[in-house]
Parts: sequence; C-alpha cells; structure tokens
Amino acid sequence: MSGVVERPRILFFMGTLFCGGAERVIVNCIRWMDRSAYEPHLCVMDQSGPLKKEVPEDVTIHLMSPKFRYVIPAVVKLVRALKPEVVVSNQMQMNYALLAAKFFFPKKTRVILREATILSKWIDANVEAGVIGGWTGAAYRLCAKFLYPRADKVICNSGSAADDLVHSSGVAESKIRVISNPVDTERVCGLADQTDNPYKTGGVNLVAVGRMVPVKRYDFLLESMAECICRRKDLHLTIVGDGFMRPALETLIAELGLSGHVRLAGFIENPYPYIKHADMLLLTSLLEGSPNVVLESVCLGTPVLSNEVIGGTRDIVENGVNGWIVDVQEPTTFAGEILRAIDALPSLNRVQFGDNAAVKYNIEVIMKEYMDVITGKK
Repeated sequence: MSGVVERPRILFFMGTLFCGGAERVIVNCIRWMDRSAYEPHLCVMDQSGPLKKEVPEDVTIHLMSPKFRYVIPAVVKLVRALKPEVVVSNQMQMNYALLAAKFFFPKKTRVILREATILSKWIDANVEAGVIGGWTGAAYRLCAKFLYPRADKVICNSGSAADDLVHSSGVAESKIRVISNPVDTERVCGLADQTDNPYKTGGVNLVAVGRMVPVKRYDFLLESMAECICRRKDLHLTIVGDGFMRPALETLIAELGLSGHVRLAGFIENPYPYIKHADMLLLTSLLEGSPNVVLESVCLGTPVLSNEVIGGTRDIVENGVNGWIVDVQEPTTFAGEILRAIDALPSLNRVQFGDNAAVKYNIEVIMKEYMDVITGKK
C-alpha cells in the first residue's frame, strides 16, 4: 500500500512581516528550506507588511493575537495541532512565550531561538532611555535567566551575543551556535540597480539606515553633522527609516540649522539604491548584534564609518579596508572622524571589498548552516 510520506513540519514564529533584519533572516530560512524534506509554517501577530510578498505561496501563515495574555495559550494550541518537529523564534518576547509554553508541547518538539542582539545590554539601554520601565526590565532579565537555558539550541549572529547569553542568562555554551547573518547578494544588488542614483545634490552624500529609536542615537549623529557642516558645506545626510523619535529629530534638525543638509526619507521599502550610491554609510548605534545594514553596505561596495558599538560590528568592518570603527563619545570628535574618513575614501577599493563580502556572507552557505542547526544536524 503506497501513500504520501508526511514531511516533518517546522514552525517559525515572528512578530510582524515588516522589514527588520531579524525578520528577513527568518523569511530567508523559509525560502531556502528544502520542500522535499520539510514542511514550513509561519505564525505572526501581524501579517501586513512588505515582507509578506516574499513569503513563498506554499507556506501557511497562521495569525495570532498580539495581546500577550493570549499568546501562550495560542502557541500551545497551534503547536499541539501541528505537532512540528521544531519551532523557531527570533524575537525576545516571543522567545519567552515559547519557552514558557514548552512544558505543554509534544515531547519530540524542539525549541530553537535566534538571538540577534546583546540581550542584557539591550534591556539596560532601553530602561535607561525610558522605552521600557525598570520593573519591565527586571522582569525581562529574570525571564532570560530562567527561560533561555530551556531552549534546545540558540543561534546568535555574533560572538558578542553568544558570550552575553552565557554570562548573563546562563545558557550552556554547548547549546549556542554562532552564525553570521546572510546577504542575498543577487537580490540586494538587483534592488540597488532598480532605480537611478536617488541623490540629486552634488557634494558628499552620507546615509544612515534604521528605525528612529533611542538605541540608534540619531540625535548624536545630527549633532555630529552640525559640527561637520561648520567645516564643510558640501555634506548631505539622508536617514532612511521611521519611528516614534521622528518628531524630536525634526525639531533637532531645525534647531541645529541642518534643514538644507539632512533629509529624513522615512521608511523606504527598497533602501538599497540609497546605500549603493552613498559615499559612506554611518552607524552610531549604542549596540547591535550583527547589523544587516552594515553587511549589505559592504556587499554593495559602500564603506562604513561606525562608532564603537557593543556587538558584532567589529566582525564586519575592517579598518582601512571597507571602512573604519572609531571609539569616540563626543559629537565634535565624531565629526572629525567623519571628515577624516571622507578624505580617506579614495584609498578604499570598493569593488574588491564588495566582492569579498559577497563571498563571505553568501546566503547559500549561511542558510545551510542555519538549516543544519534547525534540522538537528549540528
């Protein structure tokens, strides 16, 4: 008697389908999964967003309530119904919910987390910035300490993130795998070439890409730009991204007299022409796991100037090769580093370091590493 062999199911959990770096990694895992061997499912709290069109049509999308008190019962119900071999999550609160619900999962279901930031530092930074309250931060720390060790595996995108989990959350080193974020260079380069140069002004065009939230320190960047403009009038900065800090940044731009030199472009579904045609990408974040925008920038041949960042940026940026990392805390000093980097741009071989990065962060190689962990081969 013959019949269709049922493939093992792998269930991915994400918050939304908006274009975050962590979300794109999960979508890439789904896209690159061998359909002859596995049946992928995706569960989200909000299925709107530009990444939805990148989810393959054969993938079932399950919608879950965004209200946290309903999350754990919904997770248990879905997992018990689907009986997946593996569940995978990439967002802190969802990680906590999955691990709390793990007691009610089928015994053979493994839980794999992806941690894309320096968790303890992220909590500290958001408490300090007032994004979350002190009690919430304390609750997050307790959850990390008591829940994260229950994961079957944790994938970190940098050694810094892995070390933080070992020391702050007590996750066993044997459970952690460090895998770099992938770059789909064919897709990124194709999107970068979809439109002409978006910069219509002459001079030097600088770009920053990311959400307008305190951890990105765009206020520090704007203050640095004000210092730069005092010394060079041909500089232009475009910030691609949006967030709740936008009104405050608009006010600061006016106060600093930067209206003719700084543009807040807002969220742009395809930011790659802005990255490719920029003279340099600037990063002033307080912390990053392994920033996708930096990976994509070097793959596109655009140099990066980054302030010293807690996290994995140093794994990507090589001083004098594809950019520079500087350890400064004052806007005036960072302004000086921006101007020095601009003067040094002709010394960089953009084609060569772009080609090297495209090989190093090749999506096929890195997705194989991800799938080896997810499917239990490593």
